Amino acid sequence: MRRGLSIAIIISLSSLVIPGISQAANANTARTVLHQATIRQGYTLRNLAGTFAVGIPGRSFKHWRQLKRVGMTIEQVRQPQRYPVGDQPLVGDLYRYTLRHSQPVQLRKKVWLELSYPADQIQTTKIIKLWNPAQQRWQRLKTKDDSAHLVVRASIRHRSAIVAVFQASASSSGDMIAGYASWYDWHGAASNDFPLGSVIRVTNVSTQASVDSTVVSTGPFVPGRVVDLPRDDFAKIADLSAGVVAVTVQQVQ
Repeated sequence: MRRGLSIAIIISLSSLVIPGISQAANANTARTVLHQATIRQGYTLRNLAGTFAVGIPGRSFKHWRQLKRVGMTIEQVRQPQRYPVGDQPLVGDLYRYTLRHSQPVQLRKKVWLELSYPADQIQTTKIIKLWNPAQQRWQRLKTKDDSAHLVVRASIRHRSAIVAVFQASASSSGDMIAGYASWYDWHGAASNDFPLGSVIRVTNVSTQASVDSTVVSTGPFVPGRVVDLPRDDFAKIADLSAGVVAVTVQQVQ
């Protein structure tokens, strides 16, 4: 075999990506290609630093049988200043994960996330937040803080996202927040301060009438307003004609 041909074969083989094997550029970055076997069975990609992992459950994609390969990357965000956290207590770095395919793909199952935090943060409650590019703000996710293993976990149905660990604010640790409540025609409450699926207790400051409501959406996006309540829930603490009312809000579940 001629030497030139041998070199060409070696280069060709080195460019192949073995299914299920991550290709790490550094300790905070990992890449892999999910082939049909891993798409069917599921896969977890973790960086070498052990600070970020993303798990794809088996058969997570719609029309998964038609997918031959899906690229998967996790990495540390290189320009964190583009995603301002303000005075929010950030714990650690910002991370991004991405699922790539030549055609748009949809997830029918949630992707699970796991981020680690240092031992000196064990005394505080941690939450995962997602950067919302449309609203240019951080949005809290429903999070499980596993302090025994110094990790936090959450699940979302996004093909790409920027996430980070924060210390929980007063509102997420059971303390009250104050502001104004408004009402709208929907089946659950809207809040930017409590995770989706949580149950909050909204109390009219003037009358002390209260109502429990489940958070199903983000909002309201009006300065001073801390919650939008369904019409029927708002009616239990104030007259609908009032439009808005001063309240305190506390997570109860």
